[in-house]
Amino acid sequence: MKIIDWFRRLFSQTPVKPLSKTQPEKTPEQEKTFLALCGHTTFKKGLVQAFGETSVCTMPFNAQGAFDWCLECIGKMIIQCAWCAKPIFIGDPVTLYTPAATKIMPPHAQLFEDGKSYVGCGRTTCADTGADYSGTWLPNERGKGYVKRYKSLIEIAMDAGKGVCAPDLTDRATIHLIDDPTDQPSK
Repeated sequence: MKIIDWFRRLFSQTPVKPLSKTQPEKTPEQEKTFLALCGHTTFKKGLVQAFGETSVCTMPFNAQGAFDWCLECIGKMIIQCAWCAKPIFIGDPVTLYTPAATKIMPPHAQLFEDGKSYVGCGRTTCADTGADYSGTWLPNERGKGYVKRYKSLIEIAMDAGKGVCAPDLTDRATIHLIDDPTDQPSK
């Protein structure tokens, strides 16, 4: 990416406004309500609160042009990180760490389906590196959250026996394997 393109991208983004503790301003998309497939009415965009934190959530339309879940149901799918207890919102990248055998996990810790790893957040205070991102927290058809698992960058590098470059850790399409120049046959 050229530097001028980077600046254009940077300055074209709308600045983030701090959330007001009082009534937030309503946008046109927040005025219209929709009936979600969960049976509740919802706005397209709104605030979701859990465990002392607030996030702005924009609901995506499904293939039928409706919403699967309302903002309230999405809020119920939010879990706490097994390590720092901060919320993991729908769409957040997650890590899957296995604790030491002597570690007693807190009651809020979400066990991954493998039965040994716990779902953690991607914050720099919990994840050793972004290379440990192993999935995304998403809603399932039963109204619960689940980890959509993918290989972490470390797993990809170990499988390929090569280095890995990922300019955007949230976009799996940007991952590139790097050939080691020392592995080239000598002339």
